[in-house]
Amino acid sequence: MAVIRRKPRNVQLTQVSQLTELAKEKPVLVDFWSRGCPACRAMDGIVSELAEEFEGSAHVVKVNLTDMPESIQAFRLQGTPTFLVMTAKEDARKPTARFRASGLVKKEILAKALISAGAETPDR
Repeated sequence: MAVIRRKPRNVQLTQVSQLTELAKEKPVLVDFWSRGCPACRAMDGIVSELAEEFEGSAHVVKVNLTDMPESIQAFRLQGTPTFLVMTAKEDARKPTARFRASGLVKKEILAKALISAGAETPDR
């Protein structure tokens, strides 16, 4: 009998407040994106690879700004894609951004940001 391994999916948020709860569990990589953004499409595969590689030690979250426009002001976004790596202490009301970058970002840079926030290395 063949075992079918389900590919991890990026977490899709519907409210900014959900981010705080996720960040309390483990580091979170947030990809703020918008439809019609060529750089966002280019980064989508990289973000999916990171979700698979860091499965279990970090959350990878995609936030569509059309669906969550309140995140633009909440995180002072000026363009897409914008990436944040966040963590939160148990008693924190709001997660802390430990890394921020916009535009096309190398996969290695995003992976290093996750590792420095406490995620386990992919080659575990």
